[in-house]
Amino acid sequence: MAAADAEHEVTRLPASLDRMTDADEIAAGDTMARRITESLGRSDGVNAATEAYLQQVGSRVAVNARRKMPYIFHYIPSPGFVNAFAIPGGHFFVGQGLLRIIASEDALAAVLGHEVEHIDLRHCAERAQQYRAALIASGMPAALNVRRSPIRKLARDKRQTGC
Repeated sequence: MAAADAEHEVTRLPASLDRMTDADEIAAGDTMARRITESLGRSDGVNAATEAYLQQVGSRVAVNARRKMPYIFHYIPSPGFVNAFAIPGGHFFVGQGLLRIIASEDALAAVLGHEVEHIDLRHCAERAQQYRAALIASGMPAALNVRRSPIRKLARDKRQTGC
């Protein structure tokens, strides 16, 4: 069992010894979040009200985080999206499908607290660094330029960028 634990920990090593700064993480997350929200289309009044509610509950949870950064909560209006995920820089996305099955505000706070912890422990930033390092190692020039990198794919695949 100790070998399995050690192997798991090795996979969690950061892509480099230099951590991404909070400012760099926030800038990368803002870019990713903008692309995700643009791909979702315009927000109507119902979506805005839901996002405001998510922000209200999420802000109460995030106040306990060690890392002080802007925590922004987004709504994905898809009944088939029964999940929540975080991306670097303090952005969180919660699906309509998940909200439909959450029975209480306490349960929502627990889900959001779990996602806040991913940001607090730098899991999302580390995954983004690992993904970028893999792109560089593969010779993909997109990794060197954030504007040309496959951020849309990154944002869709939480196994690579989100937590």
